[in-house]
Amino acid sequence: MLSSKSLYLSPLLKADLPILFQWINDREQVLFNAPYRVVSENDHREWYESIRKRKDVVLLGIRLRRGMKLIGSCQLHDIHVIHRTAFLQIRIGDVRQRGRGYGTEAVGLLLRHAFSDLNLNKVHVFVFAGNTAAIRMYECSGFRKEGRLKQAAHIDGSYVDLLVMGIPKKRFSLTAVGPNAHAGTRSGRFRRAGTDEKTGTVKRGPRS
Repeated sequence: MLSSKSLYLSPLLKADLPILFQWINDREQVLFNAPYRVVSENDHREWYESIRKRKDVVLLGIRLRRGMKLIGSCQLHDIHVIHRTAFLQIRIGDVRQRGRGYGTEAVGLLLRHAFSDLNLNKVHVFVFAGNTAAIRMYECSGFRKEGRLKQAAHIDGSYVDLLVMGIPKKRFSLTAVGPNAHAGTRSGRFRRAGTDEKTGTVKRGPRS
């Protein structure tokens, strides 16, 4: 379990599936970071069982420290053991908890896990070019824009550009995020940035 001032990141459980099912079928919210399609309960259960077996994915629930309430999910996927790279994806599913800095806090914890525990060298995200809130959040976490893919995604009837953003391990170690996050019961505080977490990571590996 990874923890910070306000959050825990811990494995998703079968008991979490009903709320995840609601989030993945909320069209308005899904469109912030992916094309929308209706997901059946059977498909949802099969997704959960299959992702648990994948060795190139780390999927965690985002929970408030107070009460352990599940408010979202985040993941590292397509983890490459040779290149030491991965893609990051996050969703704050509980819309009432957005705009409180929890997305930034969760990204910081997940990056620390990627670089300190998994020994990755670089983490990437794909984000819709028009999703300014997500771009700001990633930049606050140390990501930088590295490229633009023109009309690379079809979302809600239109083609949109994708931005490629990345953060190397060296840059993360120089930010305030790394040393202030902590794992398990270790003490420490995490600096939260006041950004909106309508995040966009479109590389469709495992959904969250």
